Amino acid sequence: MTGIIKKAVTVGLLVFLLGGMVGTARGAYGQVYSATPSGAILRERLNFNDVEGHWAQGAIIRQVALGILDDREANRFSPEASATRLEVLQALLRLLGLEAQGPLRVPAADPTAAYLLAAQQAGVITPGEAAELNWQDGARRQEVAAWLVRALGVSPVATPQLVRSFLDWPQVAGQYLGEVEALLAMGHLKGVGPGLLAPTQIMKRGELAALLDSVGDEFLPSLGITAGRGQVIDSEEFSSYGQGWGERLYHIVTPEGTLLQFLTAPSQSQGAKAGSLVVSRGGRVGGREMLQVGDLIRYYLVRDEVLLVEVLTSPTHLLQGRIEDIDPERGWLDFSNLQGQRSRFFIEPGVEVSLNGYPARVEELFPGQEANLEVQDGNIVGVTAFLPEGQGGYLAPGARVRTGQVRNLKGDTLVILREGREESYHLDPGTVILRAGTRQQAGDLRPGDRVTLYFNDPEGDTPARVLVDEGRQRVRKLYRGTITLVSPLTREIVLARPEQFNMATWEPVSSSLRLELAPGVEIYTGGRKITPGELAAGFTGEEVYVAVQAGYGREQAIKIVVKAGFAREYYGKIRAVDSVAGEIELDRDYLQYGPGTIFLWEERLIDPTVLERGQEVLILAASSGTGPLQALVVSVEDVEEPKLDIYWGRLESIGFNYLELEYISSLEEHRWREWRRSATRDLRLNQDTLFWDNTRGGMNKPLTKGEFEQRRSREDYEGTSVLVLAQGEETVALGMWPRKTAASERVTVGRIQSIDRQTGVITLERVKDWNNASREWRLYPGALDIDAGEAVTARGRRGISWSELQPGDNLYLVREGMKGRVILVQ
Repeated sequence: MTGIIKKAVTVGLLVFLLGGMVGTARGAYGQVYSATPSGAILRERLNFNDVEGHWAQGAIIRQVALGILDDREANRFSPEASATRLEVLQALLRLLGLEAQGPLRVPAADPTAAYLLAAQQAGVITPGEAAELNWQDGARRQEVAAWLVRALGVSPVATPQLVRSFLDWPQVAGQYLGEVEALLAMGHLKGVGPGLLAPTQIMKRGELAALLDSVGDEFLPSLGITAGRGQVIDSEEFSSYGQGWGERLYHIVTPEGTLLQFLTAPSQSQGAKAGSLVVSRGGRVGGREMLQVGDLIRYYLVRDEVLLVEVLTSPTHLLQGRIEDIDPERGWLDFSNLQGQRSRFFIEPGVEVSLNGYPARVEELFPGQEANLEVQDGNIVGVTAFLPEGQGGYLAPGARVRTGQVRNLKGDTLVILREGREESYHLDPGTVILRAGTRQQAGDLRPGDRVTLYFNDPEGDTPARVLVDEGRQRVRKLYRGTITLVSPLTREIVLARPEQFNMATWEPVSSSLRLELAPGVEIYTGGRKITPGELAAGFTGEEVYVAVQAGYGREQAIKIVVKAGFAREYYGKIRAVDSVAGEIELDRDYLQYGPGTIFLWEERLIDPTVLERGQEVLILAASSGTGPLQALVVSVEDVEEPKLDIYWGRLESIGFNYLELEYISSLEEHRWREWRRSATRDLRLNQDTLFWDNTRGGMNKPLTKGEFEQRRSREDYEGTSVLVLAQGEETVALGMWPRKTAASERVTVGRIQSIDRQTGVITLERVKDWNNASREWRLYPGALDIDAGEAVTARGRRGISWSELQPGDNLYLVREGMKGRVILVQ
């Protein structure tokens, strides 16, 4: 390929692939950088056999490649081993470019003294530390923090505040307090757990690598290392000496539009001018065979050589909505999601496209089509599109599709919101409803669920299938904190002093929190929508509220609201909602809401039109003191009735396929209602019924019907107290106790924070108890530990063992003190 043709192709690819990147491509090639001649040796050195899957794997590879840290032995880094004080000192001197000074100043027979002298002269350690500490011992976290702050040239903070947010802050030595505070404020030092700083704990080698990696970019220029980002837009065979050498030239474009070229020999080469490339991809280290056209990369250059190339892999995301505009020639597509937010994405070459289930081309897509996009790093890697009603002639069975958000379910009528408008559809017994691959009932649909409806009849209003988009756009956490950094390029936001809301109080989580900005993130200030660039330019130092989704690895911010004024919390029942004025009347307070308000219901973002009179809500609002209260977050706290019937009673009789209860109470509207004394209830047993025999106490596994029949042949259960979960006439699960204790029980809801698999104790967060006197839910302060060993447990309409519960499950439970009697996964 000639240089002129090559240049034209490159510029064309730039326009096609990088329309969203900053700047324009310069017309001439930039400098050619050859892979380092020691690439093969470095690649072998980085192929550690003990770091795969380690949380600090990427940092370890970088720090060893850059020469800051050493391996412990051939192909082993030992990330969980203790970092000695001398190792930390060596690494800091290397960051400062001073390591070579040490061994030259004292006899080589005493290298430790050489490092100590160089470190004292650089101001990293004090003479007292040099004389008093054993430098072969493990380095404590507070020591490393102090030495790193001194190496950075940062002054200690006189008034420690962040340090005091940790429960174990008194363990910080007085001489290190100001420096530990400074590193916390910079966001580089993290706690080891909720509320724990562990200042006297020995730092592990993997932990040291991550800490050095967090500050490494500040030292790279002084070390003669240049780091940058770019995208591989093309590659070609190249020969410095003529044909047959097998070298390859990679063409890179930076976000600023600069063109670079990386020249590399094969991984195993003889006589080539360039060295072999060192590439890190997904934690694996290899040669040029791991680098592909289209890859987003981070590169490290030492003078005119390429030291390391990292491929920036990232997850794909599914977006549902409608195509607004498309330009196949330029390679972009404008798309509106289910909330009406419009974004532009770029179409990857060779993207897979299907139309009504059949293979198609990008050119066949057009504005107005409903579609699902698979997006990675702002680029479309897959499109599933559907023909609008009345277009395209024949529609294959199941081809007509509607996507939207559930507003409510009234009888067999499903009401969804599409682009701000209500649409109603009829559900019949033949409609298949799937959530995460599991068959559901119509009553399992929740307001805020994202659903896709598939129709066999192009003109009908009864879907054949309803797919619930479980997990997408679910709000797992709500944070607040002060912005210290927003990077539109890397799509990150960093918060200082972050706190997580547990629906009762705000809890500190760390000194600094780094979040990824989700594709299509919504950012608001004063009701006005802004871009990540505007947030970065004008709002550093402001407090924000951030709704975060999980499920893609890193936590992603999906909605950000800038707080203005003084924040307050309100809890109560809605007396009126004015959707025109955007106002909620809550007891004696009137609160304004708008596009920037975060609306939540059961961890889902919802449309404000879902709000109704009588709903219990928690509202976080702010006011400047003169204007109206502006709602930042509105969370619907209503708790739905269980889908199963719950009975307490005495077992009058039990047969092979039936049971009869007397002296019955049933749980209705979260309260026990006693039946007439003479009333009885007959229920059927089936092969799926689970039984808990708690007549002798202790932790008990549920019994199958067959196991229970064998035990019943030896035991007489008639007359025992029974707690039954039933669906109509069918018994789902039942537990037996020596006595009935319904009068002393509480009804509680909460989310599982953690589970002790040995003891059967589950820890709940976001806990609320039902108050019978006031007939309302009361927030429970803090976490609640529940013994689940005897509890009759069900998920949906199926009995389960407590051991099948998972952190994150939302529970509706009946408890006696701290002992669970009924646990229902909502």
